[in-house]
Amino acid sequence: MILIDPQRGATLLSLVGAVAALSTAPETKSCSLPERLVLPGKAVIGISLVMEQKAGSLHASASFTFEGKDSDLSGFSCEDACLLLKEQGSHKPLEKDDAIGFIRALHRMEAESGKAGDVLSWPERALSAFSFFRIFNELDMTVESLPAGIGTEGNEDVISIASEYRIPLKGIPSIGTRTTTSGLLILARSVIFRETLPSFIPIRQALGTDPEGGCVRAILTDNSSKEEIWIVEASMDDATGEEIGRALEQIQSVSLEAHILQGMGKKGRPLFILRALAASEQLDDVLDRFFRDTPTIGVRYWPVGRTRMRRETKEGQLVVDGISLPTRIKISRLGEIIRGKAEADDMGKHLYGTSLKKGKKRR
Repeated sequence: MILIDPQRGATLLSLVGAVAALSTAPETKSCSLPERLVLPGKAVIGISLVMEQKAGSLHASASFTFEGKDSDLSGFSCEDACLLLKEQGSHKPLEKDDAIGFIRALHRMEAESGKAGDVLSWPERALSAFSFFRIFNELDMTVESLPAGIGTEGNEDVISIASEYRIPLKGIPSIGTRTTTSGLLILARSVIFRETLPSFIPIRQALGTDPEGGCVRAILTDNSSKEEIWIVEASMDDATGEEIGRALEQIQSVSLEAHILQGMGKKGRPLFILRALAASEQLDDVLDRFFRDTPTIGVRYWPVGRTRMRRETKEGQLVVDGISLPTRIKISRLGEIIRGKAEADDMGKHLYGTSLKKGKKRR
């Protein structure tokens, strides 16, 4: 897992520096990120990192570089930046789509507020977002973030983003710290926020800074199979079968899993026990669905530990009567234990055809 700590503030370029430092060799002194944008007139804009080990942490200073004749970046619009990204060939199409989606969302928010959230030009924002999403996808880990720090003044746009994406904020002294709209928005579109610091074993940490004073920390943690989740449940002796069935579907949609138990309650009444398993970031939504979709007036919940196998899906072949059929295989690993299972939906498609659908009317 990667833990982002933006409590001292977060900017787009400092976030790029922090996560890029985690993906480089510890002894690296400086490097240039592979993503570049070719501007009209053949000028090329890139991102460079200068790194230094301090007190067990890798400090990475990120800045933009230019090759060729400098262009006036202030003349570029959001759509110009999107076009620059699209014209860079077919390399990393998913990361390009993520970057384009990000800068268009940022443009919408700035248009609504009537002011820019930072000093970066649109090409600089596009390049930073492209690099950020590429690094995250290559690291291929769960990314969580603590609350973002904001000062006491000039935070209207930051608070609007936090409200739209339900991001927890932390008040901090205004001097020496800053959170920009672009920094908070890219976190909102890529990480899971937590209000408290989780238990973890740190492996590496990096501090990313930018020329404008942004500073954010990223920590690479032990990718253990153990995790903390929540059990949520309520007992109901006054719910109809239709109500409990609908509630189960609603809660399954916002939790890791949900199921129903049956039991006997007070005065010998039969009852349903509706139970859900939720990650920390799902807890509020799960509680909300319990109260909205069931007649309960009280819900119990408590944290529990869980160990699970690391799972991945690979393309395989199912052989039936000598015929090889393409089938996804779910592979689970925990230490030396390895299990494989063919995807049930693929097997059903090959063996029974596509006309057998869930929800088909009974005769």
